Amino acid sequence: MTHFREVQPIWGNPLAWLAILPAVSGGYSIWTITKLAGSNIPFTAVFAASASIALSLWLLSLRLEVEAADDALRLRYRFLWFPKQIDYAAIDRAEAIEYKPLRGYGGWGIRRGKYEGRDEWAWTVSGPRAVRLHFKDGETFLLGSKRPEELARAVNVRIPAVQEPKQPLDASN
Repeated sequence: MTHFREVQPIWGNPLAWLAILPAVSGGYSIWTITKLAGSNIPFTAVFAASASIALSLWLLSLRLEVEAADDALRLRYRFLWFPKQIDYAAIDRAEAIEYKPLRGYGGWGIRRGKYEGRDEWAWTVSGPRAVRLHFKDGETFLLGSKRPEELARAVNVRIPAVQEPKQPLDASN
């Protein structure tokens, strides 16, 4: 059963539109020039215009999907990276945070940044809000979210409680 689900499309980030704008306008310009040339349309111009538009459509289709299910936390950066599944038993805690995406990670996407002097992976789309997962082995992972408090709560509830080692029974009793 899914307890939390969030889909963050890349087109929600204004900087994504700034990256797409030159590709679309360049593709449109090339396409217009080739139409004015009449029947003398060079193949490379048509290819360049088509590639620019295809790149723009691909960028607009990117999205980060986060799902807190019963058994694991599932992450998928659709059309960009392989799905990732994180077992709750590996997580020590999750905390909702505000971070500096440009200063700490050089922007959004799948990035490496510094946290307390160590490198950590970050999967983000837009905005300064995220959930930092602290793993039992000391590693961390930053996961962008529009609803970080809700995601952190969904993860923390599913982290298994640490069981105390059982005391051996006293043979004298």
